[in-house]
Amino acid sequence: MPPRHVQLRELCAIYRLIARCAECGRDPQQWRSQMVLGLRPLVTAQAVCAGELADADGSSPRVVQLIEHADTGPAPAGRGFGDELARNATFVNLARVPGRLVTRTRQQAEASGEATPPGLAQPGEMVDWVASLHHVGDAAGVAGAGVAGVVSFVTLHRAAGEPPFGRREHRLLHWLHYEMGRMLGTSLALARDQVALPPRLADVLACLTDGDSEKQIATRLKLSPHTVHTYVRRLYQRFAVQSRGELLARCRGAVLIRDAPAPTPGEK
Repeated sequence: MPPRHVQLRELCAIYRLIARCAECGRDPQQWRSQMVLGLRPLVTAQAVCAGELADADGSSPRVVQLIEHADTGPAPAGRGFGDELARNATFVNLARVPGRLVTRTRQQAEASGEATPPGLAQPGEMVDWVASLHHVGDAAGVAGAGVAGVVSFVTLHRAAGEPPFGRREHRLLHWLHYEMGRMLGTSLALARDQVALPPRLADVLACLTDGDSEKQIATRLKLSPHTVHTYVRRLYQRFAVQSRGELLARCRGAVLIRDAPAPTPGEK
């Protein structure tokens, strides 16, 4: 049921934001960007970070996607508030707290002993924070690589001199993440579901998922049957499968990303 002590207009704003994220399609880069952009003014945060943590239960947790937005706009890739999250003791502690969805303000984490100074604060900049972590669970991942302990996370940040986050922001963030967590892996794809392929391989895979035979793919893409067969074998190797059925099962729900062009079969 909806959280108590949250105004109806705020709940409506949360659901409108969720709808805008869903309209972005399954691309996790797009829907997470929409989420952080819409969430920041709703909770009056100077910055919002969102992404995924892989291997949260293991010895080497790593952030596999990070979207950041601050007062100054989107943060450059590889920089900003989320740089050291995977090695941040407080963040890792929260990721290992039992429960499917964990949301903590700085004060709550410090009171429970989950926060290790300086917590998720940025010295001299963003000193107050709220973190919400949703455990998606263990999965093999679309590409077949083991992905253990996948955690979707959202963090809010406020600068020194600003009032600390309270129950209102905690409840809004927790409810947003609860509702979006129900969509993760289905209508909202995860970063683990992204598959980067050279354009021609992506084209051939798209044709296969449409039900085309190799002969039909050759006609559709204006390639020779031999070339198409070579690309199909490369897809089998890429996904470590032995048949078309296995390939389609492995790639079901994948978000294809077109990478660098593939060399023409026969070229080195």
